[in-house]
Amino acid sequence: MNKKPQILVINGNPDTLPILKEGLSQDLYALNFAATSSEVLACLKQPGADVILLDATTPGMDGFKLCRGLKTDNRWQHIPIIIITGFQSNQDQVRSFEAGADDFLSKPLDPLKLRARLRSMLRVKQQSDQLQTALRHLQTERNKERNLLDILMHNLPARIFVKDREGRFVSANTAQLKACGVEAPDQIIGKADADFFPQEQAEQYQADEQAVMELGRPLYDRVEQVTDQIGNTKWFLTTKIPLYDKDGLVEGIVGVSRDITVLQQTNNELQQAKETAETANQAKSEFLATMSHEIRTPLNGIIGMTGLLLDTALNAEQQDFTETIRTSSDTLLTIINDILDFSKIEVGRLELENQPFNLYSCFEESLDLLVAQATKKGLELVYSVDNQTPAVLLGDVTRLRQVLTNLLGSSKI
Repeated sequence: MNKKPQILVINGNPDTLPILKEGLSQDLYALNFAATSSEVLACLKQPGADVILLDATTPGMDGFKLCRGLKTDNRWQHIPIIIITGFQSNQDQVRSFEAGADDFLSKPLDPLKLRARLRSMLRVKQQSDQLQTALRHLQTERNKERNLLDILMHNLPARIFVKDREGRFVSANTAQLKACGVEAPDQIIGKADADFFPQEQAEQYQADEQAVMELGRPLYDRVEQVTDQIGNTKWFLTTKIPLYDKDGLVEGIVGVSRDITVLQQTNNELQQAKETAETANQAKSEFLATMSHEIRTPLNGIIGMTGLLLDTALNAEQQDFTETIRTSSDTLLTIINDILDFSKIEVGRLELENQPFNLYSCFEESLDLLVAQATKKGLELVYSVDNQTPAVLLGDVTRLRQVLTNLLGSSKI
């Protein structure tokens, strides 16, 4: 069942009271009458009226003053008030609106007009109630969002701040307050970076922020080296974006800085370790290159002397031993050359020659290194070159010989 509208009638005039009762006697409203100041005060202690009918000439009361007081009271200011004025008094009508009344009725009262005005004011009250409910809901949601934002801002480890166009702090979270060496927001609001940080550092902040505001473009992920209040060096990853007002004009900046000191220190340590490893690796490669070169010199002597020995008169056993020495020396030289080349590649010192050489001699020298192994296995090594292939080429004969030897050796002769 719908609740009847509550009508508070403040009227002590015997000439209008019967007409009011007659006009409101259709049992459509719940009426509450107050004829004296004490009765009015008693009614006002229990807000709940939907419309107030107030006779401006109630004995012992100033109706206009009472109306003004109700409209300044949070409990009653949204309740429509209809003031009953004097007989067609224009002055009273003006005073009614000046006092904050929503409507007025002139004497003598017309019951039909009275009911029509009440219906109109009840619609106004209903719309006002709906509006107030919506506003309260919006305010509640806004407060929830603001509380959530405050919780996030003040509990995130990142430094979050807002500045105006002059670089003065407008807002700052707990992390930013701590970075500036203060405890309360009022100790930072209205101040600039120069009040908390070294001059060079503050000037760099200001230059970055002015560029963001002038160009209207965000500054993303700038690595900043910062010296805090006690002289410790830290690194921050900072983003600053322009803040616009309702007219689309830049009125300041919003900044977020994340402490990446640990990450930066780790990167520095990794870089130092990498450089140390590269230095050690280069030293190792240079050592191998040097040692390989030193070993190759006497080995070439062994190969040369073995070749001369093979040209002398040897019995079968001596010939076999000498060939074994020559084969082993050639194999060892190939391994050393590979090590030397690998070492040169590591240190970036491998250079290819570009000299004329005889292709047929290169083939024959490569086969000579493996002919003993092939003979033991009953194999014969031969090579074939196309007639159109020139005999003399430009290139690195040593590298080509190595390639041929490796290819032949990989065939498991």
